[in-house]
Amino acid sequence: MGLYITLGRFFVDAKKRANTVYGITSDRIIISSGIFSREIKSINIKTLSDITINQKSDNSGTITLGPADFRNVMMQGIEWPGLKQPARLEFIEDVKNVYDQIINLQRQK
Repeated sequence: MGLYITLGRFFVDAKKRANTVYGITSDRIIISSGIFSREIKSINIKTLSDITINQKSDNSGTITLGPADFRNVMMQGIEWPGLKQPARLEFIEDVKNVYDQIINLQRQK
């Protein structure tokens, strides 16, 4: 257990990120991820309540989809058993452009 906490979690996280694919349609945001099995999240853009952007100086960043729980803020995005994480689009190169696309899709119709 100690080996996983100190070193193994970084390898697991890297493998999970390598297997993650994001898609945006006119109605939904789709996140496909997983290591041993495939998990697909489909989020309705029109009913999405909170969208938070975190942009770095190189214009890359993360978009958080849904309300943030104060415990997630305290853990700074680290996954913890029993703590439900909001869906996120992570390591997006031109994050502001993707954020603007999502906002524009919300305003349509």
